[in-house]
Amino acid sequence: MEEIALDMMGKSPAGGAEYKRALVLTLAAPVFWSFGGIGIRLVDADPWVIAFWRAPFMCLTILAFIFWRERSGTLQAFKAIGISGLLASVFLGAGIPLYVLSITRTTVANTVVLLATAPFFSAILGWLVLKERVRMRTWLAILLAMTGVFIMVLDSVGRGRLLGDLLGLGCAVTLAGHIVTVRLGHRVSMIPAVCLAAFICAAATGLMVDILQISIRDIGILAFLGTFQLGLGFCLFVTGSRHLPSAHSGLITLLEAVLGPLWVWIFLGEQPSQGGFIGGIIVVTSLATHTIVASCHMTRPHSS
Repeated sequence: MEEIALDMMGKSPAGGAEYKRALVLTLAAPVFWSFGGIGIRLVDADPWVIAFWRAPFMCLTILAFIFWRERSGTLQAFKAIGISGLLASVFLGAGIPLYVLSITRTTVANTVVLLATAPFFSAILGWLVLKERVRMRTWLAILLAMTGVFIMVLDSVGRGRLLGDLLGLGCAVTLAGHIVTVRLGHRVSMIPAVCLAAFICAAATGLMVDILQISIRDIGILAFLGTFQLGLGFCLFVTGSRHLPSAHSGLITLLEAVLGPLWVWIFLGEQPSQGGFIGGIIVVTSLATHTIVASCHMTRPHSS
């Protein structure tokens, strides 16, 4: 969710009690996000139907959050995102169903770990599209992460899960596209773009399948996922991360890649394969190491 940190540019890190409160709120967000995999596993419905029913609840929750923050300026907040915000909405709107399609075709561990590579894909897209400089340490981290991805994908080939892994990578790429287009908006709040993305997802997936081919029980689970796992999780992260250094927030989001597989292992007995486990460890380690090194570099005094 790098776009949230970008959305809050210009905010100073908090200190003391405010920092602790911000840390708790930010930590809570990936905990909420991590229940996506187990929630989807519990639903017996077409993946496109699942993608649809999460989206409107996510949209309404974030819309309520925007209204709480902006009040009479809600409409203007949506207008302010401009063309770049609309494009960002399309990218994220495409990524939401890809996440569901991936989880229904591979392990939860593979999906969430592959999704965690989005910041590296955004670095590559930023380099290609925005001509942003990519430091050598980032290229090395990308190379290490892609090695882990290769191990995971190679392992999935023999297990019939290749399509799920490729969809997970596709989800990471669309999220990277969202992040890069959000950067085009500079200091304009792009939170409304996420709300629009949920609306786009609901509109597109609703046209593809019969959305009524689902039980009331499953709608209840997906309502929880859309409202709390996605919507409330996002709002918690926005509220907390605005008072934390972006490197700290980025490191915290990696909790989802750890907790997501943990929940399905504890409650459903789903374990990652050996190749998936090794590849996942490599990816998460490269992401965590890069974030920590970047954080240390940011806090180190620069000589003139």
